[in-house]
Amino acid sequence: MRPSFPSIGEVVKVILDCSGMIVGDLEDENGGNKKTQKKMLSRLAKEEGDLNNNLNAIFELGREYLELYLKESKVIDSIMLCFEELVGEYRRIQATEGTYLSKKETIRWLIQARFIDIFVYSYYRYSHFYNVSSLGLNLPRGAWWLPSSNENSLTKVWNWIYHKFGLSQTKFHDPSLSPTEEARLPSKLHSHRRKQNLENAQRWISSKALPSLSSLVTNLEQSIEVHRLVSGIHVSKVERESFLLVLMIARLSTAAFRQINEAYDIEFSKALSKHLYGQNRRLREELSYFVKNVQKQIFEQKVIEAASQDWVWKNETDFFWRCRASWVNCGVGEL
Repeated sequence: MRPSFPSIGEVVKVILDCSGMIVGDLEDENGGNKKTQKKMLSRLAKEEGDLNNNLNAIFELGREYLELYLKESKVIDSIMLCFEELVGEYRRIQATEGTYLSKKETIRWLIQARFIDIFVYSYYRYSHFYNVSSLGLNLPRGAWWLPSSNENSLTKVWNWIYHKFGLSQTKFHDPSLSPTEEARLPSKLHSHRRKQNLENAQRWISSKALPSLSSLVTNLEQSIEVHRLVSGIHVSKVERESFLLVLMIARLSTAAFRQINEAYDIEFSKALSKHLYGQNRRLREELSYFVKNVQKQIFEQKVIEAASQDWVWKNETDFFWRCRASWVNCGVGEL
């Protein structure tokens, strides 16, 4: 039987689809970029032209998209390096390993035996490398990024946001306003728009539809803006970044597990979720000593400047993961 790995382009397309990114959001004033970007994606999917150049162009496109919404370079850099590492590791697997499974079963094996570990390792490696914890982001507790028996990740995150505001879903998206309060709002936030935002959120939470990333962000920001103008509720830059980041991750997770459920079955999806949760817990515990050691080093050496602290994290993280790779190669440090 002929080997049946998915193409690099197919893998990248699935990642972009699950993220909810829409290339057209990056149009220039004349709309010219839209055609160029779609052509770029098509060439990558068909693996036409120079693969490295096409991939680099897609990575740059992804960065531009994230920069539309996220403001912290540490967060953007971490996300992009996770994306690039996942694609890079898949290229290595495709070049060095073989399979005589069907394409569908090859993808099952890749998800279970390779992609989960790559994702978890990349998340911790680059969040430490860029010292993302220094931003003080406020994230939900527990496995909010994984589906449970009765809730997908996107539902969990929206409910967390409602709880942070102390509001019900209806009052968050479409609060009842007096004529005076209504008059304070620009036309884009009037009753018909708020009602549409509520209906969209209800559809997303009930799993009847998945939003594009731009729709998700617009809904959040318009709802927050209503409360700022009417009630004077202020959302800090850190809170905004936190809300957007968790919604982005939740959208990716929800879409990915939906595709897995449709392609395979719910039992496989549950097994993956359990494996991902376990790998995350084990690596977090493994890295706890490393984190404490870096924090101790910064304290004892009286590293005060933020840029200097970032340098310590980059240097120590790079050294740790190089050492860990050597340990794993010797059979010492595998999860």
